[in-house]
Amino acid sequence: MEVLAKLKELVIQGKDTEATELLKNLLEQNLAVEQILNEALIPAMDEVGELFQKGEYFIPEMLVSARAMQKCMEVIRPKLQEKGVKAQ
Repeated sequence: MEVLAKLKELVIQGKDTEATELLKNLLEQNLAVEQILNEALIPAMDEVGELFQKGEYFIPEMLVSARAMQKCMEVIRPKLQEKGVKAQ
């Protein structure tokens, strides 16, 4: 799904405002929270980790991406809790 790829890329780039706005739009469109988490957010952070291992990302870039992920998690955490999904 193209929109999930865009969300993933926004998180990787650390664009927290744009990522959270897109996430809110996805939730308004009733896209499954689990799908957003499993197909965009988690893969985004996996890719950030890979970029760090390759020496293409450094600590500042990782922190910016992590902040975008955190902002997104603040938005979807209540939805995950409603569905009974436990935060790890």
